[in-house]
Amino acid sequence: MGSFFESVQSEIALSMGHIQKITGIFKNKDVNVAQLKQKLDKEEMANFIMEAMKRTECCVDLLRKASGEIESSHKESNAAGNKIIQLEEELLSSKTEQINRFQSMVDNKLKDTIKTEMKSYSDAVKKDAGQTLTIRNIKTAVKDIVKSGTEDRERNLILFGVSEEPNETMENKVAQIFETVGVKPKYEAVRFGRTA
Repeated sequence: MGSFFESVQSEIALSMGHIQKITGIFKNKDVNVAQLKQKLDKEEMANFIMEAMKRTECCVDLLRKASGEIESSHKESNAAGNKIIQLEEELLSSKTEQINRFQSMVDNKLKDTIKTEMKSYSDAVKKDAGQTLTIRNIKTAVKDIVKSGTEDRERNLILFGVSEEPNETMENKVAQIFETVGVKPKYEAVRFGRTA
């Protein structure tokens, strides 16, 4: 593009240089019709007009060429933009497909895990359904844990069906249960599940 504008500027400068040479006026803003009539005869004016027409025709050809180059560049730019859009759509489609496959895989694994865990929990509940929670059972379980003491501190006691009163802490509730059965072990009490 730079060479096009330089060519047009050069053609215009040549035309203006010819007028400046003949008239002796070297600033374009100082040129006017009266001065041109006074300083140019008909033959010089005819030669200048012919030269200006040739230069104008040359400028028009340069403009046509530049217009074609601009249009070609515009088409190439549009084609590149369309290709980018197509590639982005393909990438998005691929990523969406990967996400859907991963989601399906996670869903299937989660369903399998839930089935297995529910079956295990269900079996455990069925096994223990015949036993009832009595003070003697609790006392025996706590004593067994206390006796093992330092040998196995990782043992846990789980109490089911312990009611929870408003403004009552689990620590106090468990302390009352241990008092009832007559033991005082070191413990931490935590409630699992929803409160009533």
